[in-house]
Amino acid sequence: MPDDLEIIKEVEKLRAAKNANHELSVKGGDDTLNHEFFDGWNRRMEELYHKHMKGREHAYWSALMILPEWQGCGIGSSIIRWALEYLRLDSMPVWLNAQPDGYKLCKKFGWKDIGNVDIDLAEWAGPNKVYGIHRTVCMLRDPLAAADV
Repeated sequence: MPDDLEIIKEVEKLRAAKNANHELSVKGGDDTLNHEFFDGWNRRMEELYHKHMKGREHAYWSALMILPEWQGCGIGSSIIRWALEYLRLDSMPVWLNAQPDGYKLCKKFGWKDIGNVDIDLAEWAGPNKVYGIHRTVCMLRDPLAAADV
């Protein structure tokens, strides 16, 4: 399991990479993002979100990413517990869009499936030739239903 210093160094690397990628995207020089694909995927998630959350007080959890080599070490669970307790997210509905790697963790903490956004990667395969269905699950955590976590 990584120590705190390793985690801090890795976070700093990720921040630097994110900032570099953001600058490339803003300047239009990032060839790795297919904007048509991303816009369609995002639009479908937003439709589900607005259908179920319009007018409701809630929190929107936008991202939680753990490097693959650190998954299963309890980092994600610790972050979720902290957020639920200290940010008082346990007292209101919380919406999130789960990716395949994080789906089981979200279920463990009481999020329920609301709908799926499935993308057939064969339609968008580029030079890497990645095929198959990528599923994003839109999820909602009801504070009363998750009281036993």
